[in-house]
Amino acid sequence: MKVIERHLTKLESCLQNGSYEPIETETIELKDLSTGNDWISFYETICAFLNTEGGIAIIGVKEKTLKGGNTYHFTGYNERDETKIKELPTKFNDEDGNKLDLARFFPPFEIHDLFGGRVCVVYVDKLPEDEKYVFYKGRAYERKLT
Repeated sequence: MKVIERHLTKLESCLQNGSYEPIETETIELKDLSTGNDWISFYETICAFLNTEGGIAIIGVKEKTLKGGNTYHFTGYNERDETKIKELPTKFNDEDGNKLDLARFFPPFEIHDLFGGRVCVVYVDKLPEDEKYVFYKGRAYERKLT
């Protein structure tokens, strides 16, 4: 069983039961891309994955913090976002502002059935030390969970 399948199984169980078990780590991030501002956060996360240890973004679920504790909310993957996902390798610049093509650091994304809908799984490889850092909108991000 692939690592992502274990995470998706745990996530689906939490959604079905209304329970919560932490899924996000330094290399796993849940993203809801249903609003424009969510895309900015998504690009920042992908930039951070590139600049640190790489990672996996699961699109279509968000973590919500409530007074009674955390929970997950399923929003699903919108197929109209496929073009933006495919453009990810071209969203980043070097320190001089030059556009980069980082396609070799983005293995093919996957669509998975989950909770009566679908999610998109985006894989991001880390940059080699001699190619760090890349920037999104003039800032280099690093992934450090607290």
